Amino acid sequence: MTDSNGIEFQRVTTREQLQGFHDCAAVGFQSPMPNAEAWFDAVVPQLDVLDHRAAVDRGRTVGTFLSFDQSLTAVGGAPVPARAVSAVTVLPTHRRRGILGAHMRGCLADAEAAGLPAATLIAAEYAIYGRYGFGPSTEVVDYRIVVDRTRLPERSGDELRYVDGEEHLAAADRIRERLTIPGRVSRLPLNGRMAAGLIGKGDTKQRLVLRRGGDVAGVLTYGVEGKWTDSRPDSVVTVSELLGVDAAAERDLWAFAMSIDWVAAVVAPQRALDDLVTTVPADPRTVQVSNRSDLLWIRPLDVPALFSARNYAAPGRLVLDVTDPGYDGAGPGPAHGRFVISTDGGAGTCSATDEPADLALDVTDLGRLWLSDEPVSRRVGTGAIRELTGGAAARADLMLLSPRRPWAVEHF
Repeated sequence: MTDSNGIEFQRVTTREQLQGFHDCAAVGFQSPMPNAEAWFDAVVPQLDVLDHRAAVDRGRTVGTFLSFDQSLTAVGGAPVPARAVSAVTVLPTHRRRGILGAHMRGCLADAEAAGLPAATLIAAEYAIYGRYGFGPSTEVVDYRIVVDRTRLPERSGDELRYVDGEEHLAAADRIRERLTIPGRVSRLPLNGRMAAGLIGKGDTKQRLVLRRGGDVAGVLTYGVEGKWTDSRPDSVVTVSELLGVDAAAERDLWAFAMSIDWVAAVVAPQRALDDLVTTVPADPRTVQVSNRSDLLWIRPLDVPALFSARNYAAPGRLVLDVTDPGYDGAGPGPAHGRFVISTDGGAGTCSATDEPADLALDVTDLGRLWLSDEPVSRRVGTGAIRELTGGAAARADLMLLSPRRPWAVEHF
């Protein structure tokens, strides 16, 4: 397809096109990909499932867009199919020409036609994606733990050992099969191999697996910035992956990371808001929190499917009035309308209705509500949600309560 500006929209099917895709994305993200050749070798065989799209102007790629199928975890642990969006760039020379809009509208229309309940993305900039119905739905924080003055608990007797990339990848995949964290997204096999250091060269990270009774109980990946100050060790450990099947496993892994010799601090970026890291040191003030930010954005497409997939903490009935202006304000979108949620015994159903509404909200706030990222009463207090029936916010808080804050876990 070629638009009125002479921009040709193509699906990437060859290595040559993928090279153009990479070159454009390197400009847009202001950093070339390390080990690009190894990445090409890994991606080319998967171009049928990883839908790379390119906008081309006179032979040069000027815009990129990637989408693929993904699994999104609902409250309670049920997987929900979604369409993930990534690698969105437009060259600075070609802004304001409708390239992003053309890519996004096509992707969301395809996802809607396929019957997918939602689309997802991680927004590099906050102000871009609301006009397509995406809204911030999970948050993360960075932790820094000063360990040279921290007393730690004794570790359990579970086996913890260093492993190679292949063993770590198998263990990490096993862990992810058992996680029920709401908001967690599935990891592409390609990204898993990259995280395990199996694609390209130069990876210096250390990888460990925690086993309990022969089965995998946790995984840890970290790097070390070696440093000595005034003849004293002052190194920093950066944790890039720490996952456990339960709180005991996570505490074991945190305690190990904080006990590594010559280390003055442990840094752990992009972790869950309710991470139990603050419970590990005897003095929780040694755990410093910074850079609280949004991470996963959700674009609801099928409201009944989304809200029927999750669990509920209390029985009740709630009617939502959702405003969905469509893609780029082009008209009512797929999430527009009223929907009734009925819950009992932990399960729930959701369907379209003409009943009077209890709560009114924009589609951009619906993903946050679905994952119970924040109490409804608080969202009402800030004006993001309107309470139309007295007591509806308190009732919604009881129904939608989640035992864990949502966390996407993966980047994509």
